[in-house]
Amino acid sequence: MTSDELIQQIEQATDPADLFSDEAFADAAALRRRCLRMAAAILHPDRTPNRAAEATAAFQRLQY
Repeated sequence: MTSDELIQQIEQATDPADLFSDEAFADAAALRRRCLRMAAAILHPDRTPNRAAEATAAFQRLQY
């Protein structure tokens, strides 16, 4: 998944289930890994300088 795809997915999400599979909700460790991977490896604003504003907004949205 690219950072652009992830930003779009987060922008369009209306519920956590839109971002995470049912499997992730059943397994807290899997959910945590997914969040960390999304935030650190793909979405962190430092990794998307060409879309820093959108990445920052998406990153902040994940924190809630």
